[in-house]
Amino acid sequence: MPEITLRELEEGLNDVSWASISHFTLRAREGYPRHVKETVATVVARIKTAPPEQKLPVWYLVDSILKRLGGEFVVHLEPHLCALAQLHMPCESPSLGAKFSEMIATWEPALAVETFQSLREIFEQKLSLTAKQFPDASLSEPEPLLPSSALNSFTDHPVVPAGVAPSLWRGPSAVVDSFDS
Repeated sequence: MPEITLRELEEGLNDVSWASISHFTLRAREGYPRHVKETVATVVARIKTAPPEQKLPVWYLVDSILKRLGGEFVVHLEPHLCALAQLHMPCESPSLGAKFSEMIATWEPALAVETFQSLREIFEQKLSLTAKQFPDASLSEPEPLLPSSALNSFTDHPVVPAGVAPSLWRGPSAVVDSFDS
């Protein structure tokens, strides 16, 4: 496979897709060590200019570079990560925030401790703001153990299942308690 050119990388990053991330990572490895700075600069520029709906795939390319290439790529990419995360890591919804959170959590081995901690703090602030915008999406209240259909609507006590004698039914707590012993 011929060495990647920066023009190829720039053109490919204009329409990055999930399938192309591995391809770009391999091509960047082929250009190593001559084009590390240029490759990082191209990826950083694309994160800044990508429309919001295309940022996540470009961030997954960053993820791939950090994990698969490491070394000099991390050295040149790491100084940009906090500013990029602050300005160009969209968290408009809880589901998008969860994807970014999962991704960042895997970067700890690749980054300096200070950089990783700063990224986590920046991201926690972003998630906090997202949670305020989407209060119904928070998981602060746990799901009930029994569906409401299993409770008697008049007494809020469990309904005895059909075919079970009421004198033998010990309720759902008996099932839970049996696992504790």
